Amino acid sequence: LSWWLFVNQGIMLDPSFPLIGLTLTYLGLVFLRFLTTDVQKKAIRRAFGYYVAPSLLSEIEKNGDRLKLGGEVRPVTVMFSDMRGFTSLSEKLQPQQILAILNTLFGALGAEIVGKYGTIDKFIGDAIMAFWNAPVDVEGHEERALEAALGMRRRLAELNDRDGFGLKAAGVPIDRLGIGIGLSTGDALVGNMGLETRFDYSALGDTVNVASRVEGTCKEVGYDIVLADPMRRAVPGFAMLEAGAMTLKGKAERVPIHILVGDKAMAETGTFRLLRQSHSELLAALREGRDARGAIAECTALGLQIEPGLKSFYEHLMLRAADFRTAQRAAE
Repeated sequence: LSWWLFVNQGIMLDPSFPLIGLTLTYLGLVFLRFLTTDVQKKAIRRAFGYYVAPSLLSEIEKNGDRLKLGGEVRPVTVMFSDMRGFTSLSEKLQPQQILAILNTLFGALGAEIVGKYGTIDKFIGDAIMAFWNAPVDVEGHEERALEAALGMRRRLAELNDRDGFGLKAAGVPIDRLGIGIGLSTGDALVGNMGLETRFDYSALGDTVNVASRVEGTCKEVGYDIVLADPMRRAVPGFAMLEAGAMTLKGKAERVPIHILVGDKAMAETGTFRLLRQSHSELLAALREGRDARGAIAECTALGLQIEPGLKSFYEHLMLRAADFRTAQRAAE
């Protein structure tokens, strides 16, 4: 164009000016895109940085378009965890002491969840809600959730053993804290919920409700980790024991539940295999209305060799015979 104008019109146009303009425009667009991407990444880190593992955070940053209102239905594993005796403890300690205890507890339990690629949804008073396989895929999410639950049990025991909550130093009559954990797996709606300017990434649906209700059965069952039946079917290799069928709020029929005793390695030990056999014989006695006291004593003795919490579980069984007869009818 510059050559044609010069030859035919006698006008000289320096081509460097439009080239410089185009270059500056291009650089401006690149810089603008960089700023936009950086703002998006900062928003993602604000939303998830404290609640997921760094490796998961990197995956979420690659899929930043998911940080919009709305959601998707996908298979997830959901966990609810609740501290036992929180109300009575709150009556004996100052608010600052309670806050310190909760922060210590959440720090320890949250590390186990995040370490197994879970997403911490929220802290609700003295409770934690978490889920796996969202917002990005987590291979073997059901197994990772069970491993996290067992890790939470271990971390709590360690804190209690060394008075990590300062209960003995505070002189309160409670020297050990307890938790209840409930898990279920299945489809749920996951996504950002709230306002355009303020929202939380969360999960909704029957799977979430069942996990919450199952956690609420821990006291009645007398055990710290209780699973809905879909968890047993998804990860059958862990050390689990049938715990009857419970009435859950919002469910028309009783829901079969199980307790999580240990991992896959424990499931293969001779002692647990013997316990599982004795446990089956105990359940048969309960369902048939026979005297089960001898079977309970045998299971309790075996359980103490495996996991101390089983003592409380078997102490509650005599009061829950109806739960096992109902479970048998549901299976039939």
